[in-house]
Amino acid sequence: MKAKFLPALLLIVVAGCSNPEYVLEKVDNPLFKPNVEFMGNEDLNHPGFQVLKEKYQLDTIFRGETDEFKRILMLRHWIRSVVSIDDHGDPYPGGGYVEGILDEALEGQGFHCGHFMKVQNGIMNAYGYVSRTLGAGPGVMDGPDGHHGINEIWLNDYQKWFLSDAKYDHHFEKDGIPLSALEIRDEYLKNGAADITLVRGPDRIPKQINPETGSSWERSAQTYTWIEYHTHNDMFTVWPEHETLLSMYEDDYFLNHTWIWDGKPHWAYDKPEFMRRVSNRDAIEWTPNTIYSEIRLEGHMARIRLFSETPNLKEYQLRIGPSGEWEAVKDSLDMELSGERHEFHFRTMNLAGVSGPAHRIVIVKKEEGGEEAITALFKEGITLIPYPQEVSFQEGDFVPGDELRIVLDRDATDQVKFTARELARTLETEWAIKAEITEQESPGAIRLTHDGVSEKITSLPEKTALQGYEMLVNKDQLTIRAMGDAGLFYGTQTLLQILKAGEAGSYIPGMRITDWPDIPQRACHYDTKHHQDKREYVEGFIRDLARYKINMLVWEWEDKFLYPSHPEIGAPGAFTMEEMQEITHYAKKYHVQLVPLVQGLGHVSYILKWPQHSHLREIEASNWEFCPLKEGSYDLLWDLWKDAIEATPGSEYIHIGSDETYELGLCELCQQKSEEIGKSGLYHQFIKQAGAPLQALGRTVMAWERPMGWAHSDSPARGKEPLEGLVLMEDYKYESDDFTYAREASEAGYEIFTYDPNPGIEPLFLPYFYKLRGEGENEHEAENSLQRSHKEVSRAAVSGYFDGMINTSWDDSGLHNQVWMMSFINSAEWSWSGANPSAEEFSNKFFLNYYGDRSSDMKELFLLLNKAAYFYYKSFERRVWHYGDIGKTHLPDLPRGDNLEYDEFWNREYAEKIDESRKQIKHMERAMEIIRANQSAGIRNSYDLEIFSSIVQLVNHSCNTYLTLSELERSIKEAHNQRFRNHEAALGSLEKAVQIIESNLREREKVYSELVSIWERTRLPKGMSTDDKEFFHRQDRARHFAFRRADMSYLICDEEELGLEEYRERLLDYIEYYSSLYFQKEAEPVAGI
Repeated sequence: MKAKFLPALLLIVVAGCSNPEYVLEKVDNPLFKPNVEFMGNEDLNHPGFQVLKEKYQLDTIFRGETDEFKRILMLRHWIRSVVSIDDHGDPYPGGGYVEGILDEALEGQGFHCGHFMKVQNGIMNAYGYVSRTLGAGPGVMDGPDGHHGINEIWLNDYQKWFLSDAKYDHHFEKDGIPLSALEIRDEYLKNGAADITLVRGPDRIPKQINPETGSSWERSAQTYTWIEYHTHNDMFTVWPEHETLLSMYEDDYFLNHTWIWDGKPHWAYDKPEFMRRVSNRDAIEWTPNTIYSEIRLEGHMARIRLFSETPNLKEYQLRIGPSGEWEAVKDSLDMELSGERHEFHFRTMNLAGVSGPAHRIVIVKKEEGGEEAITALFKEGITLIPYPQEVSFQEGDFVPGDELRIVLDRDATDQVKFTARELARTLETEWAIKAEITEQESPGAIRLTHDGVSEKITSLPEKTALQGYEMLVNKDQLTIRAMGDAGLFYGTQTLLQILKAGEAGSYIPGMRITDWPDIPQRACHYDTKHHQDKREYVEGFIRDLARYKINMLVWEWEDKFLYPSHPEIGAPGAFTMEEMQEITHYAKKYHVQLVPLVQGLGHVSYILKWPQHSHLREIEASNWEFCPLKEGSYDLLWDLWKDAIEATPGSEYIHIGSDETYELGLCELCQQKSEEIGKSGLYHQFIKQAGAPLQALGRTVMAWERPMGWAHSDSPARGKEPLEGLVLMEDYKYESDDFTYAREASEAGYEIFTYDPNPGIEPLFLPYFYKLRGEGENEHEAENSLQRSHKEVSRAAVSGYFDGMINTSWDDSGLHNQVWMMSFINSAEWSWSGANPSAEEFSNKFFLNYYGDRSSDMKELFLLLNKAAYFYYKSFERRVWHYGDIGKTHLPDLPRGDNLEYDEFWNREYAEKIDESRKQIKHMERAMEIIRANQSAGIRNSYDLEIFSSIVQLVNHSCNTYLTLSELERSIKEAHNQRFRNHEAALGSLEKAVQIIESNLREREKVYSELVSIWERTRLPKGMSTDDKEFFHRQDRARHFAFRRADMSYLICDEEELGLEEYRERLLDYIEYYSSLYFQKEAEPVAGI
């Protein structure tokens, strides 16, 4: 199911001046569909709802569960556990009342589907979950033709209805999204329900066969071929006076078939006064609890009116920004505007305390010339990345239809033929357009040709010209012309991004594009030092980079390659020579050059941790760095580099790393040499001696060095020049505005790559929109990573001084590679076209481009995760690895002695963390709202949402651990307070403290295991061993966050090291002591108590 979204504002009026100071920012909100068909909602003030909750103790069913969908499933499961099935018991006792049915069921009476439907309707409404009753049947003459009573329940988190069958405790899902009755019907009529899954119980266990009936999931789905909705949604409140009136969806299938029930047409055909035919599907799928708004901007005032279709509405609520507190407001309100940006969140709240999905309104101060800053393509709703150099619109849209031809030159190369096949494959999978590849000219075709390329492209430098292309789009044909095969490939990637969905099908607006890269070599650094992605993921990653015109992957293997010359260095499961050669060939087809990065001087713990190589260390105590004056260092490294060259056939470069040489010049020999030629001189002596043989093998050598860095370091080179032809790729801060040093190095014959500034080493997520620098009182918000990247790379791109660009993705903190995708694509944007668009436009269009136009609030989600990562990073002792003395988290004091003495300090000492945790949990609730809404919408790259969800749960666990320790101390305090009042109560509080700890430990295990399961869907198990080889784990002097542990437990080791398990055991010992002291005779003292 694809959830739908509308712009936030259905009516916007700007009054008071012709050039308003404030404007509305485009926001995607849950789609509002009014209720124009259904009548009479349940009245939640009816006393019967409270009777149900109290009489059957329904609150105990889901106590502690906060997820709305899980609560609903737990309630449904309870119904099935209490009510047994009896389809032949007519007449049934209970009078059709929910209370009567449940009372009889508890005495052993069974019931049929209609009773389950009534009970589920009553219980769901008792908790404020909007539920409706309906009937369904397969309706086949001389075949299955029964009738089934079920419910649909509105899910606020998913912003949709789902079909809930209480009789069988099951429902249907597609890609993890619960389906409505009409959606099940769609899937059955499409392909016999082949793409959907029947799931049962609160744990949503997939079932091929209904265990109650023996029917297949296909037969169960067939039940929803015909559906009748009860027009009046008040069965519980008015029973037995409920009016029978049916609403049926009238589409082509309804009009051309007849619903058969018990061998004859449905009774309502003969009684049309009871059947309301509804041709507007939106009327069936109306949206409870959602909001639409009208806004009138008058100077510094926003006048806002709110509307919704919320049964039993109690109030509207407002939150200022994504993290403010919710407070009740009226449906009409005036908001004063004073700052640069105002973000208002509204939601409904019903009488049962159930809130609807958030509705956002964002009002920003209009920038001078702001409208002119929007690019022509973005104005037309086209989110092409990277932006082309030249584009103009013209008359005549290209409409491909369901089938078309891709026309190639008769002498098309194999590479162009591959490009055509990829284009055809993607058109079919993403747009359902079938394409035939041919050499015959054809009207309405896509033509890929090397002929007729204009001088605008051919006059460019060769490396650039071969990547340039021209595209002409009109109603008759779409033509892509290019000098090189790469240019044709990049033209097709542009084509796939500018296709638009129209009411009559897909189309491309008439336009002309002339395009080429500002920087000819655009590299992403792929660092797998602390994880290994599976081959399938690597190949998908390469395709994603190619889509955004990245043409180089600098892959830092460390031990993720099985070096034939030294197989001990490769980790268990490392890529073999054959696999890496195949991946290299695969990348080349997508015009991505795979460059091996095998670290040389520094960063070599993966080599020097091995005892047989430890004699090559610069200093014995550290496995971080080679000594550059030991010949054995070069012999070993040349072996590894030759393996790397063999593994990447056809690649032009090899990267030998060699940065962060913290220990350079510390051994006795090197100390003397560095005093003579400087540390930079010693560094370049290594690079020259290491690199010259690699150049002789035909590779251009890359290293982490800065333009003219050898002359501008703390210890400049004396009498030593860098290796001729060295490619310089490092970050540096001493450059002038006119790139003095880059030009000087370029004129000296060195290739220069601009370095996209490293986003940071924060764990879990990147500081895309929020960056902190400094410590303690000096901590402050700084320029975020997107701002820095845009400023540096776009400036370098338009300068014309750089041969390449590299974006680095350091694996120090162990982020999932998908978290880096926005960074990679951001670099692709500015390195191809530095002049356009604006940084703000990129961050807006990225989410629509990468996640699709069904996505919503993804920018807000990134900001929430961005800030959550800082909370996580600062919790417990996570930063000690990098920052040293940051304090320590202690556990609450254990009780001692027969008077249950303890030191009450924890809640006072950690009050700030407790408060931060509570606030962060609210932020994470909002994050999960966004995640669920986008999962329901069926966005692209939806695996990211699972990763983000795992991050949310991990952050929540950190918060909950602080709150657990707070509650733990309060429970011990309560035990202390009861010591001289009631021993039983004191003991009960101590036992509650144990339960608090155990609940946290269970949560930790659940959160961790689910995170590992999600992340390792695309990875090999971290630190894995095989039957043939055991992983050899040794930390290095950089103490990387992700390598604190060999496995994924580096993410939870701080919680593990709190010692809650030991604390629990000591508390149990005390409980045993206390119990024996006051509830048994001759108690023995417990050691240490």
